[in-house]
Amino acid sequence: MSVAQPIPPALREWAQSVVGPVDAVRDVSHERPNSRVWELTCDGGVSFAKLAPGPTFFGRETCALREVAPGLEPVTAPLLLAADPHQQALILLVPAGGGVT
Repeated sequence: MSVAQPIPPALREWAQSVVGPVDAVRDVSHERPNSRVWELTCDGGVSFAKLAPGPTFFGRETCALREVAPGLEPVTAPLLLAADPHQQALILLVPAGGGVT
């Protein structure tokens, strides 16, 4: 098992501008070197902050979440709350029972 990584301060600050004050952060990254995902708990519930491993991944995932996911069955895909191309970061709301990869 890998060691949990703290959320980068700039990512946390941006995430809070999207979801509001964050009460708790938990590293929920997968067991691969390029997975960087944090679960954020705030008054509004739980969301996820994700750093893409590179610009190609960021572009593909952002495009899929903006253009494809809205046409899928409800609760089958994450909802994109915000994307920051500078940080290559996403803020996602995941339906109950879903996950972020």
